[in-house]
Amino acid sequence: MAGGDPVRVLVVSADRGFVEGLRSAGVEAEQLQHGQALSGKVPGDARTVLVDLRTERALDVVAALSAAGLAVVAVADGSDPVVVRDAWRAGAADVAFLARPAEIVELVRSASARPAGVRGMASRGEVIALVSSQGGVGRTTVALSLAVLLSEQGRTILADLVPSGVVHVLCGVHPERTVLDAVSRGGTPEAVASCLVEWEGIGLLCSGVSRGAWPVDDQDAERLVSSMAELARYAVVDLERAPERYCPAVLERSSLVLAMCRMTVPGLRNMKLYIQEMTRQHVPLQKVMVVGVAGRWGISAQDAEELTGLRVDAVLPHDQVAVWAENEGVPVVLGAPRSGLARALRSLADEVLERLRAPAQETAAQLAV
Repeated sequence: MAGGDPVRVLVVSADRGFVEGLRSAGVEAEQLQHGQALSGKVPGDARTVLVDLRTERALDVVAALSAAGLAVVAVADGSDPVVVRDAWRAGAADVAFLARPAEIVELVRSASARPAGVRGMASRGEVIALVSSQGGVGRTTVALSLAVLLSEQGRTILADLVPSGVVHVLCGVHPERTVLDAVSRGGTPEAVASCLVEWEGIGLLCSGVSRGAWPVDDQDAERLVSSMAELARYAVVDLERAPERYCPAVLERSSLVLAMCRMTVPGLRNMKLYIQEMTRQHVPLQKVMVVGVAGRWGISAQDAEELTGLRVDAVLPHDQVAVWAENEGVPVVLGAPRSGLARALRSLADEVLERLRAPAQETAAQLAV
């Protein structure tokens, strides 16, 4: 905890070694009795509670303490993603992992400094934008499945920033408030939170229909994505295929950009031009990930690079299950988890997580020197 004042935290855990490890890391950790935790009553002026998810009735503990207005950091062993998602649903402000003690200490400090009621990792929320150089490549379908998969690792928001977008249609929800309402309310974290629809463990910020021109400019978009990053660990943003006026702000703020195109020579060449345009808008190539969508007569990733000079980082297979899932109103990864497309989407999510972790690992290595 060098470089900052010690942080006091209450801990709900039956593992004494875990508590002692926190103390050795510089955290003023005080164990909270299980019964007290379930009642939501804590001694003194403590604001932050660390809950070991291996504890008996851990989710009930998280819910009780969260309802009492405390910042709850849930700690998982990483073996069961469903437990992590349930911790978010129960009201955890953040979720950390036992295998990453430095992250636990950081989250304790962050949660202690955060205003009451604001959830997520304010300084570390990741924004993943999805763009395409043409329509009909399944961008929104991929965004939805990606958000569901990322929610296994932490609180996730999916924002539909496409005028007259269809996320709410795919999910079968009828939002009372939309992106336009969040913008009209200032685009603050509180405004965004008030416009979310909870669905399958993720928060949906649905598109709104405007009678005139789409009233979202670059400043509006930047405020929205910054607020989402403050509310969630991952913010997935579905963008219009054309480089609209609000897109550059989102792309610049994004941690990673998934650029989707068909695996055909025209589709790949079009994407190459699109990426060149993005780099002119100050989007570094290092954070662009090209995702090809295979058709029945598509070319391979190797052929794509030889013919167009564009490296394809991931390829999603042609699969009729995508049509079935869309008709059923369920993400492919939930409705047909064993399908080839679902497996490819899970691999894509793993690659996204790996790329997002890389800068954090580099920073941690630099701090350790």
